[in-house]
Amino acid sequence: GGHLIRFPVYYIMDEIWRVDMLKDPVRAPVSQKLNAYNIIKDKIRFLELVPGQTISESELARDLGVSRTPVREALMRLSDEGLVDVYPQRGTYVSKIETELVRELVLMRHVLERTFLKKLCLQHTPVREELEQHLYMQRLAMKNQDLFGFIHSDDGFHSVLFRLAGHCTIWNIISNTRAVHTRYRVLDMGLPTETDGSYQEHMEIVEFIEQGKLEELMNKLYVHHDCELKNAERLKEMYPDYFA
Repeated sequence: GGHLIRFPVYYIMDEIWRVDMLKDPVRAPVSQKLNAYNIIKDKIRFLELVPGQTISESELARDLGVSRTPVREALMRLSDEGLVDVYPQRGTYVSKIETELVRELVLMRHVLERTFLKKLCLQHTPVREELEQHLYMQRLAMKNQDLFGFIHSDDGFHSVLFRLAGHCTIWNIISNTRAVHTRYRVLDMGLPTETDGSYQEHMEIVEFIEQGKLEELMNKLYVHHDCELKNAERLKEMYPDYFA
């Protein structure tokens, strides 16, 4: 089936800002490299460039209004991160989604987050106020059928929990690996009821932490992190060309 992703205004404004930065010679070359990297990575993360698709350096350079050098350097970096496959003499492609790799990354995230949230839960930490903005943005994203905005707010929600537990650095490190997982999540969250379910789980996570309900929290996190990748086979049937 086809896949609809609506990009919210704040993302588009951000992209315009990035492209303006790219064309600002005063901030070049560092910002050219960084912004080419960020924009191309977002295109891959949110399936604007789909798994298996051929990537043209010259087309990307033209779209971004830059030379091919920052684009080439961005693609090499994305290749190191497992998002791009570069074959000398054959071309450059968006890498396909490997479910085993996604599973490993989900498990790593789960083990870390349950450890940190256990501490918050045992202390009955009041977290709701800090998280309300992200919950509101998720409700808005659901109303607008804005998958990008939903995932953005979802990441925001969990980053706050890591911060409250005193582990911003660990969140930043695992965030660098999350683009591989995000591609899977875009497909997964596109299924009916998945965003509603995820939002409800967020509400329960908040409640269980504040009320000190440790066993319920641990069970909910296992479901919420989707450690089993419960929709993997269904998604492979729906998008066979996207998976390795």
